[in-house]
Amino acid sequence: MTMAESHASLKGQVEVKVEVPEAQTCCGQPAYNSGDRKDAAEIARRTIAAFEGYDYIVAPSGSCGGMLRCHYPELLADDSQWAPRAKALAARCYELTQFLVEVAKLETIDAAMQGRCTYHDSCSSLREMNVKAQPRFLLGKVKGLELAEMGDTEACCGFGGTFCVKFPDISNSMVERTFLLICIHLLPPSTAADTLLVFADVTQQSLNLNCNNPFVSYLCPI
Repeated sequence: MTMAESHASLKGQVEVKVEVPEAQTCCGQPAYNSGDRKDAAEIARRTIAAFEGYDYIVAPSGSCGGMLRCHYPELLADDSQWAPRAKALAARCYELTQFLVEVAKLETIDAAMQGRCTYHDSCSSLREMNVKAQPRFLLGKVKGLELAEMGDTEACCGFGGTFCVKFPDISNSMVERTFLLICIHLLPPSTAADTLLVFADVTQQSLNLNCNNPFVSYLCPI
C-alpha cells in the first residue's frame, strides 16, 4: 500500500468522499524556496484552480499544506483576481491528522500495533499548520501502541526541502543529532522505542536518505 493509499484509507474511516484531482501538481514550494516567485505563483494558480469546488483540501505533508495555507495568500497578494481565491483555498486546507481530529472528529481508529513508538514533529506541520496534539491523539487510539516522547522533538530533522541540497554537511549533522536523540536520549536501551513515527514526507525522506551515512546506519532498524 502506498502512502497516498494509506492516507485515503484513514479518511475512509470517516464519512467523507476522497477525490484526487488529476490536474494537481507539485505545490510549487521548491521554486518558492529558491526565489523563483514567478514560476511559484503560476503553479499556485494552477493548484488553486484544480482544488476549487472542494469543501476541504487535505495534505499528508505539512510542508505542502503550509505552502497552500500560509504562502499562497502572500505570494498572490498583489493579484486582484487570484488573491481572494488563494485566501479561500487557504481557509479550507488542512494537514491530514488535523483534518481527522478537528474537522472529521475521529474518535476511534480501526488499527492495532504492539510496541512502543516515538513521534518526531514536522517543522512545517508544527509551525505553519499548528499541528502537535492531533497526531498524538490519534496514536493514543491505536490498540497496543505506547507513545514514548523523544527529547527535543520539535528540532528540525535537517531536511528542509532544498536546504539539504544546498547545505548537505549541515543537514547531515542535524540528522545525526536527531538519531542520537531518538536512540540515546529517549530511554535506556532495554526500554527504548521500537518505532519512529513521522507524519511528514520530508522528515521521513531525510531519515531514510541518511541511513546511507555510516554514522547512523546501525540505527536504521528504528
